Amino acid sequence: MPNVSVTFRKSIFIDGTPYVAGSTHNIDEAIISQFSRDTIVPAAEPDPKNDSRTVDEKIADALEDFDGGITSVASHNTAPDAHADIRTLVAGKQDSLTISDVGEAMLALATPSGQKIPRVNADGSVTLIDAPSWYASDDGPPGPSLSWVSNGDANGVVYLAGSALGGGSFINPSISGGPLAMLRSSDEAGNASQLTDRAPSNSYSTNTPNSWICCDLGVYYALGLKSYSLRHQSLYDVDYIRTWRIQGSNMVTWSKAGVEAAEWVDLDVRSNDTTISTLSGWGHFSLPEQAPSYRYIRLIQDGPNSTDRHYLTVAEWEFYGTLTTTPRPAGSAGWARNSKLIDDATAWMPYYAASALTDGTPI
Repeated sequence: MPNVSVTFRKSIFIDGTPYVAGSTHNIDEAIISQFSRDTIVPAAEPDPKNDSRTVDEKIADALEDFDGGITSVASHNTAPDAHADIRTLVAGKQDSLTISDVGEAMLALATPSGQKIPRVNADGSVTLIDAPSWYASDDGPPGPSLSWVSNGDANGVVYLAGSALGGGSFINPSISGGPLAMLRSSDEAGNASQLTDRAPSNSYSTNTPNSWICCDLGVYYALGLKSYSLRHQSLYDVDYIRTWRIQGSNMVTWSKAGVEAAEWVDLDVRSNDTTISTLSGWGHFSLPEQAPSYRYIRLIQDGPNSTDRHYLTVAEWEFYGTLTTTPRPAGSAGWARNSKLIDDATAWMPYYAASALTDGTPI
């Protein structure tokens, strides 16, 4: 019978001769009749796998995959386990596999050893980088640890903010344009900004129960408070603070009403403490343990002072602990977390806007 040109759908042996899937051969028509249509098709029919490769390319690819296996298959045995030598050949090939540098990089991206976050590079490409330890924390990016040495030292948050504002020379950081903001429940003498001027001053509240003072560290800072210092006003040898609470919050609308309406967490509680007892005198107080990070710090005098009145006579204060800094990513207004700005409530993300929020939203 005449020979017929056919394309093999499967790799098979015919009378000991291997025929690779995708190859075309002239086969005796009598032999062809022994095989079903899922094994061979006439060469003129479309490629059953709709593969765009030419037959020669398919054969070349198959030979490359076997890496010499066809030669070995030519002497294939006819034992019951007829494919043992093929399995051995493929296993050897698998053991010798290598991966290119690009492949190694792709594998590293696909199977990171730890938590990764994307970084968009200047050329528009994206690189996975190791997620910082604070990425899914409540505290955000960590800053310096500020430790108390002595009252009036240069180690606290107020001094740090004021010296940064003054380019090395201290400038009151809560004056107009400074990084800190101060509020007091009421003013009998002086004003709240004097609390951060690092100078003896005659500044105190009205004679009102539960008088308070509050500091906003700003949208880029929060403090894990460890200790703090308070200083009495400089004019009257009366009304020393005795009973108070130091509190923290991250959600405050910046107004007197907003401070009073906010939810506060007690960080330190003092009752009938007589540490401060002289004009312009200091007292330093340590927390039982370092507090979580808070943007807003408040002192509320919730008991009478030494003269059994309610004038709040703290005229200066300073804070120590771990400062959490949240510098702005390029082109952004800050970092956002746990707010309406982003959907992911477990991760910090850059917040892009024309200006930072001023309504107390943590960014």
